[in-house]
Amino acid sequence: MTKTNGKVNLTTNQRFAIARGREQGRTLRQLAEQFKVDRSTFGKFLKRWRAQNGQPGKRRHSRAPVTNHQTDRNIVRASRSNPRLSAPEVLDQVSPGGSPVASVRTIRRRLNDAGMFGRRLVMKPYISDRNRAAGVAWARAHLNWTQSQWERVFWTDESKFLLFGLDGISYAKRPVGTRFNSKYQTPTVKHSGGNVIVWSCFSSYGVGPLHRIRGNMDRFVYEQILQNVMLPFARASPRLRYSFQQDYDPKHTSNHIIESKMSHTISIFFLLVRH
Repeated sequence: MTKTNGKVNLTTNQRFAIARGREQGRTLRQLAEQFKVDRSTFGKFLKRWRAQNGQPGKRRHSRAPVTNHQTDRNIVRASRSNPRLSAPEVLDQVSPGGSPVASVRTIRRRLNDAGMFGRRLVMKPYISDRNRAAGVAWARAHLNWTQSQWERVFWTDESKFLLFGLDGISYAKRPVGTRFNSKYQTPTVKHSGGNVIVWSCFSSYGVGPLHRIRGNMDRFVYEQILQNVMLPFARASPRLRYSFQQDYDPKHTSNHIIESKMSHTISIFFLLVRH
């Protein structure tokens, strides 16, 4: 008796002995104790033994792979060079002269063996090359800042909160046949449930007021927020001078904001720093 990949392989003599013992009326428990094998193993063996009319089954040989080592490398290389290619498109690229070297199913198996599985793309805001370079330059410029320098940064941003439902894709582990069970569903409404957009700021001094934005936020609304919400909180701070931190949102960097009186006031009160 041997084990291969966790499976018990019975010898021919053991199989005949088990079948003879079963015919003599011995129970599966007694046979399991004698051969030190789980009872479920005997149940499966006896079922196959009866189907084969008491004859030992023939050893099955695995079929030779359709593709060779070089073709498998080409399959993985084509998918890595362009991860958006489907299995049929990968097959077209690795097939010389237009004659398929394998089936689409084989292509999928080779990619899965290499740890490359089809996954849903993650949705992220688009970042241009210019903004990427600016973000890296900003990070390098502030890499060696001390704690006292970071304590003088005045951070601001906006956030949107959904009143109903979820924004994006959600997953749940469910049994087969329970797709329409309310436990595994995400309810939706036709009017999308609505949302709330808020603006706030914070620094080492504390958290600023939470200002709700009614409707859409544009450069004029942002100007009113800086004047009526941000500056009063900043003036109440014990620090004499801060670095005003905001992102590259078009409303923040519009000509209206840059050329307005508010920009002049902020420049006097703050050391402008954008990220």
